[in-house]
Amino acid sequence: MIAVYYTVISEVYHEQLLKDHLPKYPPDFREKIKNYKRWQDAQSSLLGRLLLWNATMPFTSNVDNLKIKYADYQKPYFENLPFQFNISHSGQVVVCAFSNKYELGIDIEEIKEIELDIFKDRMTEREWREVMQAEDQKEAFYEYWTKKEAVIKAHGKGLSLPLKSFEIVEDKTTIYNKHYLVKQLQVMPEYKCFLAVRASQDILKYDIVFRRINLSRLVT
Repeated sequence: MIAVYYTVISEVYHEQLLKDHLPKYPPDFREKIKNYKRWQDAQSSLLGRLLLWNATMPFTSNVDNLKIKYADYQKPYFENLPFQFNISHSGQVVVCAFSNKYELGIDIEEIKEIELDIFKDRMTEREWREVMQAEDQKEAFYEYWTKKEAVIKAHGKGLSLPLKSFEIVEDKTTIYNKHYLVKQLQVMPEYKCFLAVRASQDILKYDIVFRRINLSRLVT
């Protein structure tokens, strides 16, 4: 099973979210949240953990004691549970992907003005040609970028795996004999969001739960 939850940040709920939920987390995470200068960054980071908390509830009764560690390339994992997860946020939206079976990654990007030429050397010739020939070049670029970021997160090697080193064709790619599928998730019109899963069969057609979590559910 794969669950993807997302939510939209709101300043209205910020102080109550901190009051209700921050005390349950370890001191290092609480300090990280308090050190953010912008409330948007603090809330996005906290909501990533809260979405993950919602995803794990069906599988463990001890969600308050979930211990997150980081692998060599900074991919997060549970120290005491055999589940996979990944979190991303951009603009006003936070997303969390969780699975009890598959290695996965997720990426979301707010579509903003961008100077495309500076990214040319990170694309293959085919990818650059497709972006340049697209009716909406900006949207085509963000689709390319978000897909590949999601795959890199699923692969787990971070920026040590150059974006130019692989191509995604018909929502599939292979890296070092590992097969990945990608699926677009419709969050909000001004965003691109893609889920990547390590699998050789197209399980993304039927094995996924995708749901928005309203902030009012997360405050007392």
